[in-house]
Amino acid sequence: MNRFLYAPLSRPLHKSNDCAPTPAPRHLRPSCHAEPPSCHYAQNDKVVPLSPDASRMRRGLRAALVGIVTALAAGWGWASLGLAQPVSDGIAAIVNSEVITISELQAEMADQTVRLKARYDGTEFTDRLVQKQYEVLNRMIERKLQLQEARAKGIAVSEAEVEKAWEQLNQNSTTPGSLLESKASLREELTIRRIMNFEVRQDLMVSPEEIRAYYTERQELFTSPPEYHLRQILLLPDPGESVEEVKTRAENLVRQLNEGADFFELAAEFSDGTENLKGGDLGFLKKADLLAPLRAALESLNPGEVSPAIETNLGVHILRLEGTKAGTLQPFEEVKASLENQLYQQKTQQAHEAWLASLKNKAYIEIRF
Repeated sequence: MNRFLYAPLSRPLHKSNDCAPTPAPRHLRPSCHAEPPSCHYAQNDKVVPLSPDASRMRRGLRAALVGIVTALAAGWGWASLGLAQPVSDGIAAIVNSEVITISELQAEMADQTVRLKARYDGTEFTDRLVQKQYEVLNRMIERKLQLQEARAKGIAVSEAEVEKAWEQLNQNSTTPGSLLESKASLREELTIRRIMNFEVRQDLMVSPEEIRAYYTERQELFTSPPEYHLRQILLLPDPGESVEEVKTRAENLVRQLNEGADFFELAAEFSDGTENLKGGDLGFLKKADLLAPLRAALESLNPGEVSPAIETNLGVHILRLEGTKAGTLQPFEEVKASLENQLYQQKTQQAHEAWLASLKNKAYIEIRF
């Protein structure tokens, strides 16, 4: 049988700009690329070329699995594929002394496959399906490793804890049991949380100095955006009038404004916007509140200046910048608690990733599909 061993240092499979898939993570795959000109396997930390027959077998296994999942996504039954039932005894991966079967992988992939099939077709669908398979298989491998580590360290969840969590889950859900398929799944979730608390969160802390330093070094993150006091004249086409004719009318008004005409009066007389009764006053607005062409025009305006005619899908605009209001920095005490939580979550994520990497480095992981 063609065997592919774990190798931890590759990149995730993704689509590059030229649409050619790049390699998947080696802890999720054999040490050969998704569509290689030639394949290799890991042997004593060296990369050794596979024979042409082995390479063809690898491509054949991959094509067969993609074909099965693609056919199922298209609504074909197992009988139409020449199979009496799902392949329940095929091995997708070996994780230490346990296996992940192809049927388990297919079950995890079911919803993802339907969603991908609804959005993509042809080679685009196949490429994204293979990428998603590697991602899902990676999560399944990580799950196995965490549960194995929990068992090795005697970390378990009692029946009473499972029952209590199950009741709470059903009370908080409009569709009882929908978040997890079974109490067995819930037990696994609770076990993983417990081993994470023991291995990852137990010694984590965020010091007051770290919180203060983060706030001081990144004050732009805690400062509200500036606001701009704007007036507007909005011109809409009259019946039978072209956009170019509307722009000509707007340019005539811009000329009058630059010669000293009063914006308030011209807006009240000519603007088709609802703010015309207030002399076109839009009040204070953030850049994010404006259409893209208006944001671009605002970049070049100083207080008291009038923009040229600006065309948008709403009509033709003329802006006047009355003034600006600087953003406001949130006081440290207002953001301290949320910032501490954010930093704690970042540390937790980093520590969890490092812990998973250590579990993978000492594990035997073999990808079979």
